Amino acid sequence: MTAADVEKKSKKKKLKAETDGKDLIAPESHTPALDTSKWPLLLKNYHQLNVRTGHYTPIACSSSPLKRNLSDYVRYGVINLDKPANPCSHE
Repeated sequence: MTAADVEKKSKKKKLKAETDGKDLIAPESHTPALDTSKWPLLLKNYHQLNVRTGHYTPIACSSSPLKRNLSDYVRYGVINLDKPANPCSHE
């Protein structure tokens, strides 16, 4: 095997790892504990103000960006394939 073949296989493995569905937030049965004892004074009672749950309901009509069809990207916007090398893309 040449170096190019090894590189192609590693790219395929990375792509498969990105699209195997691990980008979803799994629902949890309990709310994780939040230790606010060492937080600054302005955030002292933050754990009482913010209601946190582990419940997440995905929208049935949407999909993650990695699983979206190319036709959807073309229909709803522009894909910038040739981004400038400058640090700021709007220069």
